[in-house]
Amino acid sequence: MEGSVIHRSRARSATGAVLAVAMLALLTVAVRPAAATVAAPQAKAQVTNPLPIVFVHGYLGSGAQYRSPAMRFDSNGYPANRIRAFDYSSDASGLDAFIDSVRTEFGVSQVRVAAHSLGTLVMLGYLLNPFQSAKVEKYVALDGTSAFCIWGTQCTAITAAQLGQTHIEASLSPESFALQYQFFTGQAPATTTITPQAGQVQIAGRALNFQVNTPATGTTGELWAIDQATGQRTTGGPQATFSIGSNGNFGPLPVTSGQSYEIALTRSGVGLMHYYFQPFTHSTHLLRLQVPEAGSAQVTNTNVGPDHAAAVVLRYREWWRAGSHGARLDNLDIGTTGPAGTQAPVNVLSRVTADVAGVHVHDNTASPRVSSLDPLTYFSSQAFQTGVDVYMPGSNPATGTITFSNDPRGDASKRQVINTPNWASLVGTTRHAMLVEFNDYVA
Repeated sequence: MEGSVIHRSRARSATGAVLAVAMLALLTVAVRPAAATVAAPQAKAQVTNPLPIVFVHGYLGSGAQYRSPAMRFDSNGYPANRIRAFDYSSDASGLDAFIDSVRTEFGVSQVRVAAHSLGTLVMLGYLLNPFQSAKVEKYVALDGTSAFCIWGTQCTAITAAQLGQTHIEASLSPESFALQYQFFTGQAPATTTITPQAGQVQIAGRALNFQVNTPATGTTGELWAIDQATGQRTTGGPQATFSIGSNGNFGPLPVTSGQSYEIALTRSGVGLMHYYFQPFTHSTHLLRLQVPEAGSAQVTNTNVGPDHAAAVVLRYREWWRAGSHGARLDNLDIGTTGPAGTQAPVNVLSRVTADVAGVHVHDNTASPRVSSLDPLTYFSSQAFQTGVDVYMPGSNPATGTITFSNDPRGDASKRQVINTPNWASLVGTTRHAMLVEFNDYVA
């Protein structure tokens, strides 16, 4: 809230502040949420030079949250390169400059904006300035502060209650996408699925400091092809190498559709981070590799050692737990096999009660070499996250396999599986951590 107030005060010019307040009561119209149904879909066709879409994420979020909607837009002929994400932390004062850079890049006077949660407060402050509002043709508020139409911008709102979904899910689900697409283009999408692409696809994004979303400058990266069944690297060297510069960007990197990959990042003072995804089947430029900072709470509260692994399991849609979801609860099973030891799969969500997006798992010092499933105190107190005591036998070299599997919304017929090596979380003085990211959609 503090960041949005600061931004709001900066957004108003000294001469326009009084006018904005006076006219707000006369001109502001709270728009009703968009209807939960859309018109009949149209045949897929390339959308010619549409206005760019800028996504403004919510609290502790990032542009990665809009990765699946961006691929859905692209599957309907809305070019992926015209969908951008503004990454920020508490200070969103750079939004105007970001929008100006997008306008300049595409030679347009206006953009379209989708904002989620805290991002809707950021946008309210932004739109209160008539000079800034003139740069936004259409704006959709995703489960946050209701959309307010002022200074000529067309606005609407989509809420979780309207869709019968949870907070983050309402920003990226197929149902939310359909409403966003129709609002922006005036017609229903031909499909709400992500169309698989054969052959070579491109992946790109940014490496960012965890949660604060500043560029992880000075980090170096490698792209490895891996065996989907074991997580082990299949070649003697990386397929590509790259360095993270002052803007945090990496890629595009060519990958084979349907092949599994590891992205490994090395950072002084932190160690090695190993990132695993489900196989890429569609080009994307909104990957976000969250990198911990040396001495940060994420680092100091993660127990590491030479005989066990540590990981964060992420999905940009809440893991549904007990509550109003009936029997449609997610399960996240983790098991380990290999010479260093075997752990039978355990459902790490069995004692988690809140709907969360990120799950930190490692061996707790209170119960070494045992998966007690007790909460990890620090991580369980963080917004949208939790932590669970899970023992994953690790080794150096990592010759075993850790299997992460999920039945999305309790549907075993749509099981998602990611296999990784059993990296020991401490090798000498070097830390190894994994981030395992499941798709928020089911192909």
